[in-house]
Amino acid sequence: GLEQRSGADVLVCLDSGLAFPSNKVVLASRSAVMTDVMKGHAVKDSDGRIRISLRSPLPDGRLERLMMSNTHPLSAVLLLTYLYSDRIPCLWDRRVGARLSDRLYALRTSVDNVTSDLKRLSRLLKLPKLEDALSAPVKRPVEQSLADGFSTLYRQTQAQMIGPNDPRFS
Repeated sequence: GLEQRSGADVLVCLDSGLAFPSNKVVLASRSAVMTDVMKGHAVKDSDGRIRISLRSPLPDGRLERLMMSNTHPLSAVLLLTYLYSDRIPCLWDRRVGARLSDRLYALRTSVDNVTSDLKRLSRLLKLPKLEDALSAPVKRPVEQSLADGFSTLYRQTQAQMIGPNDPRFS
């Protein structure tokens, strides 16, 4: 299936039943909170509305499932877009949102709902650069952090593999 062709090792699953093939290393490199989730620690936002947890694969599946509750599919797609690219489509800019309002209505959401979900997710996952971009009333470039996230994850995994007392560690 799509999971195999995409090289995915986890499915991001929503309450709606939609699932998006993803890569644990990308998710973990972007957020220390997501790293904890990958280790089996569930997280939820301050009012308990959005919850993210890792679950075992379904009996007929091969991939673990990253469950995201109370998140609109468009919000999940935009979050994944940001995590994979350091970019976020600016729906809340009136020039963009006005053109999409009919389509968003057909998806049973609004610009405000999607933006609210993304803000909650950015706080929950401790993604301050995304949160900063979401707070601007018009499109503003997101400060790049993708390379930094991968560098940090690489250093952490190397430290765990050889240990701090190993002479190769420096």
